[in-house]
This record gives sequence, structure tokens and C-alpha cells, in this order.
Amino acid sequence: MYYFNFEQSVLLSLVIKNRKKHGSNVKPVLNVVHTSESPPTFNRTNKFTAVFQGIVDSYGVASYLELNPAPYTIITFPFIFSCMFGDLGHGILMFLCGFYLVVREHNLEARQIKDEIFNMPIHNISKLMGLFSMHAGLVYNDAFAKSFAIFGSAWRNPYPIEKVGQWMNHSDHGGKEFLLELPAEFAYMKKTGPYAFGLDPIWNLAENKLNFANSMKMKLSVIIGITQMTFGVCLSYRNYKYFNSPIEIFTVFIPQMVFMTCIFIYLCLQIVLKWLFFWVKPATIFGRIYPGSHCAPSLLIGLINMFMFKERAAGFSENGHELPSCFLNQWYPGQYNVMLFQSFLEAILVIIAVLCIPIMLFGKPLHILMHQRRAKRAVSDNMSVRINMQRDETELVKNGRKPSKMGNGNNMAENERSGISEHHDESFGDIMVHQAIHTIEVEYVLGCVSHTASYLRLWALSLAHAQLSEVLWDMVLENAFGMTDIKGYVALYAIFFAFGVLTFSILVLMEGLSAFLHALRLHWYRHNILHICM
Repeated sequence: MYYFNFEQSVLLSLVIKNRKKHGSNVKPVLNVVHTSESPPTFNRTNKFTAVFQGIVDSYGVASYLELNPAPYTIITFPFIFSCMFGDLGHGILMFLCGFYLVVREHNLEARQIKDEIFNMPIHNISKLMGLFSMHAGLVYNDAFAKSFAIFGSAWRNPYPIEKVGQWMNHSDHGGKEFLLELPAEFAYMKKTGPYAFGLDPIWNLAENKLNFANSMKMKLSVIIGITQMTFGVCLSYRNYKYFNSPIEIFTVFIPQMVFMTCIFIYLCLQIVLKWLFFWVKPATIFGRIYPGSHCAPSLLIGLINMFMFKERAAGFSENGHELPSCFLNQWYPGQYNVMLFQSFLEAILVIIAVLCIPIMLFGKPLHILMHQRRAKRAVSDNMSVRINMQRDETELVKNGRKPSKMGNGNNMAENERSGISEHHDESFGDIMVHQAIHTIEVEYVLGCVSHTASYLRLWALSLAHAQLSEVLWDMVLENAFGMTDIKGYVALYAIFFAFGVLTFSILVLMEGLSAFLHALRLHWYRHNILHICM
């Protein structure tokens, strides 16, 4: 039985108490057995942290003294959930459900309900998921498919009201839908700055709001995903440092961070730069003439061209003439230094990333192989074996020391080998296969690409949730607002009841469960896999 050192006195007092209870006169003896085996992992929890520890342990229990990611999961799990479930109204409903379960916790426990799902400790995590979803709903400016103009929109109608009225009458006579275009260079008040917090409410009225929201949420998903993956790699450094494993630091952690930086963090940097510098109006950006939004760099095709080492023209125009496919050209500064050319820098980044692969693949196995050979050489140089054929005994003799009996030959040198690494019992081929799986297929290289693609579900589920909410508002609740007379009053109550039932059952429960499962998968296979060694 394993126990903590500070609990030894408590354990001894329990044994004495049990002896007195049974009337025994035998004095208890507590034998402490020292072993080289790794003790089992124990993480102390309470009612609040138990559910998050269960999320981590469901994937795999960390090794003894290894970093426990459960404290970080308390924040990251509801945050990832909220990115997919971002709606202020639905977040309030989920928070109220969790708050009710917390308030009624003792009453519910007293009923001793046997249902397994009902007895799961979901009240605290539901409350946190609701709070984070409320925050995400404010960022998306989305509450039951509607937006709030709390701080006032940064967009204004640049046209005279009389002119807009004439256009509307003309479209009505022609039987066409009236759409008012707001050019950003005239309608956007750049001096006052963007909307104070979250998405500008004007986009809730725009016909092209999906194009804008999809682009924003997709890029946010990539940034959030790569940030969490990088954080997982950084947690592995703490494990390597604590266990004093410099070979893991130099052949695993550093190549992984360099590989991540050269490709994925570089992509995040491009996303942020595109947000900051490229706008609809012509300007001079990084010393190059920028004609307008149609020449804003394409990050996806640019990443493909980066790996293909494809030659691209520098800049967006030449001698006052706009270059063809300007959105595919290089947009870095580089007219003064060839080292700053985008194509040159990206080629260097790709080469460095590729060079990290053999370091991750061969570094640790070669180190283990050399360690094995040194250990075997040390054993053969410092020891000799003496066999007694009559007694069937084997003696292990250290050079310059007296022989020591080892019993049967099957146990020869067992004590001498106890300090050698566990990898010494594995062949070099087994070690290479294990390292190849963790380097090429699962943990990195291809894994980083699949992990980044998996985080796009933050965008996909957020889009699906917003569209379902909008459909429910337009197809159900909006019908009640068009009715008049006494029938309208009665229908409003009935339709609102149906709207509430559908909202809670579909958008809160079903969509909430879907977002929960996706957040669980992202933590298991896209985050914990990077730093938990089971």
C-alpha cells in the first residue's frame, strides 16, 4: 500500500484505533518497504476540480510526478467550448442550469437518485461553460441570432436620406430586392476606431455577414488551436526539466518548438499582420504600393506556395501598373536586403522545419543506443561470471572484489541492471519504431497539420450554432410578430412557448452536448497528447 509521508502518523493512529476496537493486545508494526518501482499517480481533488481531473484521466493518467494538466483544463475546456457555443442568450440559460444544480446540490444528493448521468458532477462545469459562452457571445455580438448596439456602430450611411428613398421606390417598382452598399472608405468612421468590444452590430444586418464572420472565426480558430498546441509542447518542457532529461529537451522539445514556429506560428503572425495593415483603401504597406482589398495577400495559397518554393513577383504593382494575381505576390519588405525577401525567408523556414524531423526521429534512439553500448562495455570490463557446475549456481564477480552468489542463473546481474534505463531491454529497432510513431504519425509533423485542421471545428460549430439560432428566430418567433388582433396575442404565447422549448432542447442541450464532445476530443487528442507520457 502506498501513502504520503505526511499521512504516516494518521495511518498509524487508524491501525491503533482498529486494534483497540477489536480488543487485540498485539502492538501494530508499520513496515516501510522501499522499492524502485514508480508509485501510482495520485491527484488530490475536490467537488469543483473532480470533473476536470476526470476529463484528463479519461484520456490517460499522467506518470508519477509528471505535470498534471487538470488545473489548466479548468480554464481551457470551457473556453474551447464557448468558441463553438458562443451565444449570450444560450450561455445565460446554461449558466442558470448549472447555478440551479449548485444551489440544489444538497437536496438532490439527499434524494439518492440512482441515475448515473444525473449523478455526474456536471453542475460546476456547466456553470463555467455558461459563463464563458456569455463572454464569447459578447465577442460575437450574438444573442438569440440578434446583436446589441451597446457602444454604437462605427458605420454610418454616407448617402442622403432622400436619395435612399428614391432608390427604394425604384426597386419596389421594378420588383427587385433593395440592397444598400456601404463603401468602407466612406461609410466607416476610421477616426473613431472600431466597435469598442466584439463584432460591430452592423454585420448582423449585412447580406455578406457570413463571408465576414466565416473569415474572422476561421482565422481565430487557427490562432487559438496553434496557441493551445504550443502551450502543450511547453508543458512537456517542464516534465523534461523536472526529470532531468536534457536529451529530451534537445532532441524533442527544441525541435518541436522550432518546427511549430517555422510553419504554424509563422502563419499566425501572417494572420495578425494582414488584420493590422491591409485595408480596403490604397496605401503604402511595408514600402510597397497597395492598390486595395483585391490585392490583400491570400494566406492559404501563400502557405502552399511556401512549401512548393514557387517563384512569385515582389509587390503588388510595377511602374504604376498593377501586377496580375497581385494577391499571390510577395508582400514583405525586401527592396533593401535580400535576407528579408518573403521567398528567401520562407525557404529558410521550410528547410529548418524539415531538418528538425531527423533530429526528432533519430536523436533520442541514437542516444539510447550509445548509452546501451557504454553500459554493456562497462559491465563486461568490470565484471566476470563464475559458474559452479556441481551446485548449479552462478556467481557474479566484480574485478578486484570478492564473489557474490546470485543463486540461479536466471537472476544473474539483476541487481546490477536495476539502475540502467528501461530502454536497455528494448532492441534498437523497437525504439526506432516507437520514436517514428511519435515523431511522424501521431505527435508531430503530420499530427500538427491534422491538429490545426481539427481546430477548425471551432469555426464550423460556431457557424452551425449561429445559423440554427437564426433559422429558429426567423421561422418560428418572427411569425408571431406579424399577427394582429386577439389572435396575435394568443399565438404569441403559443409560439414563444414553442420557441423556448426548441431553443432549450436543440440549441442548449443538443448543441451543447455536441460542443462538449468536440471540446473533449480537442483536449484529449490535440492537447494532452503533446505532453502526457502514459
